[in-house]
Amino acid sequence: MAKVQIQVAGGDQQEKDVSTVGEARSAVGAETGWQAQINGEPAKDSDQLRKNDFITFTKPVKAG
Repeated sequence: MAKVQIQVAGGDQQEKDVSTVGEARSAVGAETGWQAQINGEPAKDSDQLRKNDFITFTKPVKAG
């Protein structure tokens, strides 16, 4: 496990001990429909996390 910082859509940052992006997603309730980034780069749920990574979850923006 790695101690990481997680932020959902501009909300407060949370510090969690998790191993993967999927675990981080579950830990903060960012279920289906949220895009994940690790340190600003697109991420998949299976991606492994390292100590001090910054994970963000955002909703996709659709242009009209």
